[in-house]
Amino acid sequence: PSPAAPGGTIPSGGPMAPDRIACRWLPPGLSCPYMDTILSTQTLQYTLEELHVAEEELRVQNSELLQAQDSLGQERGRYLEMFEHAPDGYLVTDRSGLILEANLAASTLLRRPREYLHGKPVAIYIAEEERHGFRSRLNQMLHEVVTQEWETTLQPHDGASLPVVLRVSPALDGHNHVLGLRWLLRDVSARRLADIALWKERNFISAILDTTAALMVALDMHGAIVRFNRACELTTGYTQDEVLGQPLWERLLLPDEVDAVKAVCADLLTGPFPNENENYWVARNGERRLIRWSNTVLKNRAGKLEYIIGTGVDITAQRAAEELARAHQESLTHSMRVSTIGEMASGLAHEVNQPLAAIVNYAQGCVRRLESGSFDLPDLRVAIEQIALQAERAAAIIQHLRQFVSKSPPHRLHTDINSLILQTIKFAQTEVDRSGATLELDLHALPPASVDDIQIQQVVLNLVRNALDAIAQTANGRIDIRSTLDPEQ
Repeated sequence: PSPAAPGGTIPSGGPMAPDRIACRWLPPGLSCPYMDTILSTQTLQYTLEELHVAEEELRVQNSELLQAQDSLGQERGRYLEMFEHAPDGYLVTDRSGLILEANLAASTLLRRPREYLHGKPVAIYIAEEERHGFRSRLNQMLHEVVTQEWETTLQPHDGASLPVVLRVSPALDGHNHVLGLRWLLRDVSARRLADIALWKERNFISAILDTTAALMVALDMHGAIVRFNRACELTTGYTQDEVLGQPLWERLLLPDEVDAVKAVCADLLTGPFPNENENYWVARNGERRLIRWSNTVLKNRAGKLEYIIGTGVDITAQRAAEELARAHQESLTHSMRVSTIGEMASGLAHEVNQPLAAIVNYAQGCVRRLESGSFDLPDLRVAIEQIALQAERAAAIIQHLRQFVSKSPPHRLHTDINSLILQTIKFAQTEVDRSGATLELDLHALPPASVDDIQIQQVVLNLVRNALDAIAQTANGRIDIRSTLDPEQ
């Protein structure tokens, strides 16, 4: 038991040091023959308690250390498993590039067992023509202490060359000194083959696009040019490099056609495709080229619209030829009308002579009455009105004849077809009468039609003359002219 303190109490605070025990236990000036034994017992007790505390602390620390070691072992196991079974090759080397560790994928890429790779320099597995560049990069990384990544070619001793991507990172100590290197080797032969196939496909497509006579332009969703084939270059005088990235409407379109072309593009984005349109392109020299376009869109894998593709044909020469042919046809038609009128001159003269003869008769009657001095003003007025009416009739015949033989472009009006037929019959009536044939009309009520009246009259006149030729050798021939409305049309 602990010695009692003065006053019969035991000191608190745990065991006392031996000198403190002696001072408190004995009166001053006295000594105890058992002092050494007492002091040794107290010291031993104190030491034992300290040892118990230390033992407990060591036990706790040992438990924590065991847990840490177990956790570290698990982490190392996971690391080794990842290291061993990673799809890419991994190497651990010293700073000079001597292999210390290699995983299965690295062994496969280098075509050597892992135990064989240990201590071998990585450089001997690099293609000979690339080793100088390899060593230069390695030295640069050791001096600059940075991660390097580049593509190179492995050349195993018993296998074909293999393209790989190398990613090399330095392992540093606490003073940023390079202790070793960590290497990632990624086989990119499949990607290289895919790149080659893609390159060939692009060259194939480019060859087709640049040798076809059709214009081909590709636009992004903002209307900027991303492809401009050889035919486009020849048509406009601009090279692809000059127009790439520029909006189509800022470089090649007429200002008054910009909105229409933008509307075509907008329809492609929201409506059905392909669609078609025509518009002019303005070449470098200012020449206008009329292009007929067939347009569609390309989608990406997600189904989102990515590009607008226009395939065009330059129809400038074709349209000019069409206009020339149309003008030639109009000239030919005019000549035919003039020829027809010349052949029917007698009939036309009869048509004109009738109102002229009426005018002469009325005029002579008026003169005779004026000379006789006996005339009735109302009768005289009626005669003069008839003169004016017949003069208007003659003028109308001449005006209609002038319109018929005039050379003018087609002009459509809403017209009564039956009226055109009746007017045309007047030109042919004399010729019909002279042939001995009869002309029968069966004209039903028709709605107004949008036609060029001169062309319709020419058609009717040609039909009548053809019919007269067909019955020229027939006695009592008859020509029927009928107009009807087809309810299905």
